[in-house]
Amino acid sequence: MDKRSGCAQYASEILAAHAQGLSGRRIYQDLGDAGFTGSYASVKRFLQRNRETSPPVPFRRLIKLAGQEMQVDYGQGAWVRDERGRRRKTHLLCCVLSFSRRIYCEVSYRQDSESFIRGMENAFRHFCGVTATVVIDNLKAGVIRPCNFDPVLNPKCHDFAMHYGTCILPCRPRIPWHKGRVENVVGYVQNNALAGRTFPSVNAQNTFLWTWQDKVSDHRFHGTEKRHVIDMYQEEKASLQPLPASIFPAFSEEMRKVHSDGHVEVQGAYYSVPPEYTSQEVWACHDGRHVRIMSKDLKELALHARQERGRTSTAAGHVPPVKVYLPERGSHWLLEQIEKSIGPGARAWGETVVLSRQAAAPKVLHGLLHLRKAHAAATIEFVCNLAITRGETCYQALKALLEERGDKRQPALPFQSEHELIRPLKEYNHLIDYKDIFP
Repeated sequence: MDKRSGCAQYASEILAAHAQGLSGRRIYQDLGDAGFTGSYASVKRFLQRNRETSPPVPFRRLIKLAGQEMQVDYGQGAWVRDERGRRRKTHLLCCVLSFSRRIYCEVSYRQDSESFIRGMENAFRHFCGVTATVVIDNLKAGVIRPCNFDPVLNPKCHDFAMHYGTCILPCRPRIPWHKGRVENVVGYVQNNALAGRTFPSVNAQNTFLWTWQDKVSDHRFHGTEKRHVIDMYQEEKASLQPLPASIFPAFSEEMRKVHSDGHVEVQGAYYSVPPEYTSQEVWACHDGRHVRIMSKDLKELALHARQERGRTSTAAGHVPPVKVYLPERGSHWLLEQIEKSIGPGARAWGETVVLSRQAAAPKVLHGLLHLRKAHAAATIEFVCNLAITRGETCYQALKALLEERGDKRQPALPFQSEHELIRPLKEYNHLIDYKDIFP
């Protein structure tokens, strides 16, 4: 305790009040009532010097099993000075097996999803196997929606994990020590391999890194484990999952907004999605052959064959039923509806129309179905049989035959004499002047 402080004679009162949870401002106010003449700053300094410090909580040492985890992170690589003398920045991708601490590194000019995925894929190939989980940072190339509990992966990273049979687990946002092994590896590679070096190209830098890995980093002695890294890797290698038969197929992904016509534009062509996603944002994943449309939660919505620029691909189920013009359904569907709603004679007439009118047949068949709203099915059936005998295949001729029959169905208007909202007629008897009725 500092005896020179003006708070020394009030030390017990100040510490007791602070132990009760009172603020420094409140303690200063109470001391003023007790005759304290010092300043509020003096009270603050006294509390800071005499604050009880709790013992530090030790970090938990996480033990990882063989083949359980690979950690991945980015750092800055060495500068590249190209043939034109320009200095270009590179991104250093480091992957480390959490059990054996064996590392794989490579550099690239970009930190996009394609470079990120190819780097992890090269790491699996270098390690001759796949870990059960992969811990990554919340970089945009891997995560589109960070979350402590259920982060949303980039579609390409999601498919990459499915292809290799692993699970990508982003660490919690702003807590990098959850992947402390690779954090240390990034600094180790920067300081021991790349510091003070400049390379003429990315390929030259990667060639240097891979040689350095084989000759230096794989044979380093790990201070915590008291073993060489290459020896621990030989133990872990048998626990890694086997590599798939093929590499991960290359494709590009883009966020697109669905137009008002229910299509998204991808590389100048247009592809349909279910109507309920109109005006929403979706993922469009495409390669040289297919375009796959996915929702924000990575649910597949549609799969289309790749189209040329300016072309449109529309799936049949993506057009709302109210927007489907009946002739678009085709003559076969229309003939089935005619037989169901009218009869076999009407279908027979429709089949003659299909044979003779060809491209115009669907619209004529649509007109035949429309007649059902104003005429009885039996009447239409009779007229269709008559039209067949006369060789008539024109809608106007069929309509004229129906007018000759003169039995156009009139819509019946419902009439109710009794209803809860209608007053009974007998209540009006006393208002009727019979002299007006019987003069």
